[in-house]
Amino acid sequence: MSKRNNMKYGLRWQILKRDNFTCQYCGQYAPNVQLEVDHKIEVSNGGADNPDNLVTSCWACNRGKEHLRIYQGKGKIPIHRADRQNEIMGIITQENGITTKELIERISIQRSNADVALYRLKEKRQITRKGRKWYPCAS
Repeated sequence: MSKRNNMKYGLRWQILKRDNFTCQYCGQYAPNVQLEVDHKIEVSNGGADNPDNLVTSCWACNRGKEHLRIYQGKGKIPIHRADRQNEIMGIITQENGITTKELIERISIQRSNADVALYRLKEKRQITRKGRKWYPCAS
């Protein structure tokens, strides 16, 4: 197993600045969240420390995308977390409450990705949890 090199501080700063200190997956920005620089293609899968392979990510999205491939370029469509949050919010509103398990089954999403999206919606005070179900917050 090869030893992973630490990314240079200047390169991290360049990527954060390029992305306007904003998570490219969910749209959260500093100082509201802890930001990291993420590899689109992991180092373990041959990804390199070059700007084309690096993106700004918040801590929650970086951990939540573990099983979700996010690519940009050459015919591959990026998955935008904000779109997923909007989809989930629509379902919660339409159903007037839904469990995480029901949501996962309905839109075929990984549990970890559902948890991140629900956490973000709760953080924005758009949803609340009562028992096992998620409900839209009263306006």
